[in-house]
Amino acid sequence: KLGAKLVNIRWNYDKTAYLNYKYAETEVLAEVPEWFIKSKEYLMEKGFCRIAIDSEDPFAFKDIPAEKLGAVSKARSKALKKYSDCIMSNGIRWCVVSVPSKAWAEKVFPNDAHPEDKLFDEIIKTMRLNCDNPIKNWENHIAEMDKHAKFLNENAFEYLHYENSLGTDIYVGLADDHVWLSAQEEAKDGVKFVANIPTEEVFTCPHKGKINGKVYSALPLSYNGQIIDKFSLTFKDGKIVDYSAET
Repeated sequence: KLGAKLVNIRWNYDKTAYLNYKYAETEVLAEVPEWFIKSKEYLMEKGFCRIAIDSEDPFAFKDIPAEKLGAVSKARSKALKKYSDCIMSNGIRWCVVSVPSKAWAEKVFPNDAHPEDKLFDEIIKTMRLNCDNPIKNWENHIAEMDKHAKFLNENAFEYLHYENSLGTDIYVGLADDHVWLSAQEEAKDGVKFVANIPTEEVFTCPHKGKINGKVYSALPLSYNGQIIDKFSLTFKDGKIVDYSAET
């Protein structure tokens, strides 16, 4: 109705992905077929927009060996580099949003009678949709983020120093001639878009050789269908030299 030339839905399902991870050999899973790579590059070449609607189960692959998940992730990243580079350089417009899954909702609200409804309410609030005019609300939010990015660009800080009560104490050096960007970006076709909804960030690029110190996780991380919790990373001159995790 809005004028899209074609809507192409690609459906992923954790439970079928789990069966493949459980029963297929790693070398088979890590083989990325040429037709799949070409299909991604076709979307890029034709200027499709990409909307990712994510409803993650944080425990989907909890008993799958991390080495297997890592090997597959690495192979796909390498095979789809041209496509991912296009996305990250705003060659096409893209947006990521989330809706609750049962497992995710129950993890966040274990004692609630209707955890999915509760999580939906929280997502709606976080996504700034709980008002009469969400579009205007987002325009105001983008303007506020732009102000922060402008302040950081005008000051051209050399590094950022982070500390917290968990023990984080890390210096993040910033790249030479770095630029701070805001919630809204501009694609190469000149159309502005917001890549992440919600978003509260302004962001830039660190200097790869000037990160020193230790950072502790404040919240659990759901990664590749597994939970990583109470973890730390220690950096020296931009390289991770030590790490730990309770879970």
